[in-house]
Amino acid sequence: MFNSKYFYFSDDYDLTNSLQAFISANCSMKNKRLSYMYNSDWVDDFVKVKAYEWITGFISGFVVINFTHTGVNNAC
Repeated sequence: MFNSKYFYFSDDYDLTNSLQAFISANCSMKNKRLSYMYNSDWVDDFVKVKAYEWITGFISGFVVINFTHTGVNNAC
C-alpha cells in the first residue's frame, strides 16, 4: 500500500471532507468520513473508543492538473 503512488494521508488536514467542512468543524480531525478512508475497517476500534489522535486515514485518489491555452494574450 505505501509503495503505491495513489494513496494520500495527512496528519494535519482531513482529506475526507471539503475545506469548508474542515473549517466549520474548527479544524477538527474528529469528523473524518470513514466511507472515504481506505483503511476504515482497520481504525474502527479506535473510533469506537474515540481515540481520534491515533487515527490516520488513507484515501485512494488521483490528482491531475491541466493547463489550457485560451488564445487570449494577457500581456500589458
